Amino acid sequence: MYKKAVSGIMLTLLFICMLNIEFNIKKVDSSYTTTIYFDPPDYIFNANDVYVGFKFNATVRVSDVENLVAWQVCIYYNRSILEVSRYFEPAWDPEYVFYGKETIFGRFNIRDFCVGACVYPVTSENAFSGSGKLVIIEFEIITIPSTGEAYSSILDINNEDTYLLDFDGNEIPALKEDGYYLITWSVHDVAINLDAPDFYDVDSSILLNVTVWNLGLSNESNVEIYLLINDTVIAFVEIQELLSGHFYLLSYLWRPTVGGTVNVTAYVPPVLGENATINNFVTKFVKWDGTIYIRADGSISPPNAPIITYDNVTYTLTGNITSFADGIIVQKDNIILNGAGYTIRGAWWSSSGIVLSKIVNVTIKNFRIENFSKGVLLSDSSKNRICENNIEFGLSLDNSSNNWIIENNITNCGGKIDVHRKEIWVTGGLNLIDSSNNFFVDNVISGPANARALIGVYIGQGIKLWWASNNNTFSANTIQYNYYGLSLHGGPSSNKFYHNNFIENERHVDGTGQLTSWDNGYPSGGNYWSDYNGTDYYSGPYQNETGKDGIGDTPYTIDGDNVDRYPLMHPWGLTPPAFANVTVDTHPPALNLRSKGQWLIVFIELPGYNLNCINVSTIMLNGTIPVDLSAPIAIGDYDNDTIPDLMVCFNWTDAAEYVLSTGIVYGNVTLEVSGKLYSGIVFTGTDTLLVSSLVGDVNIDGAVDIQDILVAALSFGSYPAHPRWNPNADFTKDGYIGIDDICLTARNFGKQA
Repeated sequence: MYKKAVSGIMLTLLFICMLNIEFNIKKVDSSYTTTIYFDPPDYIFNANDVYVGFKFNATVRVSDVENLVAWQVCIYYNRSILEVSRYFEPAWDPEYVFYGKETIFGRFNIRDFCVGACVYPVTSENAFSGSGKLVIIEFEIITIPSTGEAYSSILDINNEDTYLLDFDGNEIPALKEDGYYLITWSVHDVAINLDAPDFYDVDSSILLNVTVWNLGLSNESNVEIYLLINDTVIAFVEIQELLSGHFYLLSYLWRPTVGGTVNVTAYVPPVLGENATINNFVTKFVKWDGTIYIRADGSISPPNAPIITYDNVTYTLTGNITSFADGIIVQKDNIILNGAGYTIRGAWWSSSGIVLSKIVNVTIKNFRIENFSKGVLLSDSSKNRICENNIEFGLSLDNSSNNWIIENNITNCGGKIDVHRKEIWVTGGLNLIDSSNNFFVDNVISGPANARALIGVYIGQGIKLWWASNNNTFSANTIQYNYYGLSLHGGPSSNKFYHNNFIENERHVDGTGQLTSWDNGYPSGGNYWSDYNGTDYYSGPYQNETGKDGIGDTPYTIDGDNVDRYPLMHPWGLTPPAFANVTVDTHPPALNLRSKGQWLIVFIELPGYNLNCINVSTIMLNGTIPVDLSAPIAIGDYDNDTIPDLMVCFNWTDAAEYVLSTGIVYGNVTLEVSGKLYSGIVFTGTDTLLVSSLVGDVNIDGAVDIQDILVAALSFGSYPAHPRWNPNADFTKDGYIGIDDICLTARNFGKQA
């Protein structure tokens, strides 16, 4: 069985969806009991008995079918000699497969002629089993051969566009028997037909079938058949005798090794007395489907693909790729696949851009992936990184675990809008099926930007979790402009969502999972919800302490069992409101850059905010020197102004070297302190520090004089924590003010900045 991807938007669209999806229908063999065939199989006319405009009916039937709910018949034929003038659904005929039932019936513009029907409503009770008629087609003869010549055409229904569907949307395997049309004056006429695919996959086996028909009135002997690829004969056979009305089938298994476009030609030389030779030659251009393989041994197939590697570890695109199937299939572990900004584009909306199946430790980065139903597909794969890509339509994980999906821009989630304003639905921008312990960080997941303008509604689903997709973490992602921002189905469990932005989705969450966590505790916080209308006047784990903290004072209710306890007031990672009332004080207020101290101490005031909400690890001095997390960190009112201060410390040597690098000798230096609250809100503040780079300038006045000697002498014998300790006098930087420090001060007596 070959599963059809049937959309379930609404029953009235079911038929349209079935008949317009591109399927990979495989050829069936004669072991199948179901058959689609013409009745009668042959339509042979004498040129003396017909005329231009003459019409005849061809009936297509099916035998031994079970649970049929929809069918499509596509007939490819020589339109230079025949044309379909009308077609009929034989609803009046008790032999019709859907006799007495309501149907949707119509013709579709797929190549020469396609027609189909679907029973309505689609139920198991309405399904048909047995044998019966499908459709009646009226053909019109539009040209008559010259005397002694013949016109013929295979009425080809043995193609992928002819199929039967059962109630579950599966293709029903069936033998498809072509019909045959002939109008002739000729006694001698052989014709050839070539069955070759439109596309080929490198290193795969491609079956080429060449059929020679004896359309003449005489038996023929020594009939030759040639099969050529790019003008080179690859197969030849000589038929000793070919009876009138019979055919001979030549089959050849072709295995292409390089990509490109291939000319496949079949030729039968004219037999003795044959005048009409137009049907003795047929050629077809078969294209590489565009799929590139990175094999398990490190080789690239085809070798002329636009990918290069020098070490079988890093593989880099050197050009864009267009594929009629999957784009790149990775079969090797432990590699880096770098798109280098190039694009993989599907020729139509099907298949996957990059496929990893049972693969470990692969990094995929810097790609643009467009027009595939799945931009990236991970199946039974783990410990991979998908990062910094632009992916259209979505990324899927199937039974895959411990993967990292980071900093990707995923667009057009869930649907594709055509010019007729129809949408084809897929599963989600991030789609997880039985996939656990994965991490999704800092991705932007957006529905179609033009969906609301075109059709008046959102379409698609940003993130979708199916069944046993458990213990996944989603953090710092933006999910926006989807119908469902997040969809949970089949009971996924213990997934965690925090610091995500849910923006302008029609519904932020659909369905529920078990033990889903919607925040990272306090003060880290939960998620930003664009429809949250709470206030921020309080702080603390219970939001009952004075001072705002960037977290809403009331929870965000998703449903009766799911609550974000700490919803963010502003989108995570986006620029929050500036706060001009940040105050920073430094200690000591004056600093000799040549001396030795333990820390430069900074006091931070954020009026109106709870200082416990500051993420201390984010605090920086002038954007270059991190806070010393091993130093004391405390909250208190150190300047006695009734406003709490957060005390943090920076390494003295690092701060001094930074200021010295500016070239200053003596004067005021402005230092900036910056950091973030756990909610993502940024704060900055500045303070002015008096500095001197003169050895011996203990009192930081720009000169070494008797005052400095006296101040240093007062500190003699002190050390850190000693009541007389003065770090500006420790010029030997040994943590002790001794006679050597006094001597250094005296030695520089009289120097000025």
